[in-house]
Amino acid sequence: KKTEEVVEKDVIIQEKVERISMLTKQLTRKPGTEVTDKLKIKENEVREKSRQMKAMAGELNMNQAQVNEFKKEVNRLNNELNDLKHKFFEQKKKEALNKDKELQWFAESGLACIENAYCEEAKSTIPDNRKLGGKKSP
Repeated sequence: KKTEEVVEKDVIIQEKVERISMLTKQLTRKPGTEVTDKLKIKENEVREKSRQMKAMAGELNMNQAQVNEFKKEVNRLNNELNDLKHKFFEQKKKEALNKDKELQWFAESGLACIENAYCEEAKSTIPDNRKLGGKKSP
């Protein structure tokens, strides 16, 4: 009976030894507390970097939207500038045409007036034939 108990206890011991051996192998494959602590630190760093990246992505989207708004504003202002330039040059063109018409009018009517005034002045300075006793002036 004792041998049976010893054999049973030997079997139990052998199973426990195998179990211990298996657990030891598992423990050697598992990282230690240092590695676990480093892993937790790295996981926290990754979470923080992910949060920062999400914030930066939001900022980027906001800045891209602002850039698009600024581009629209620049295009609007360029169109407005081109319209104003066109209106300015049209106005200058009209003014030049009006000035040409005015100069032409002065040239036609003003010159005639100047000639008439000159003629009137010349007539008054040229002695009248009757006053000279019927002689014609040169």
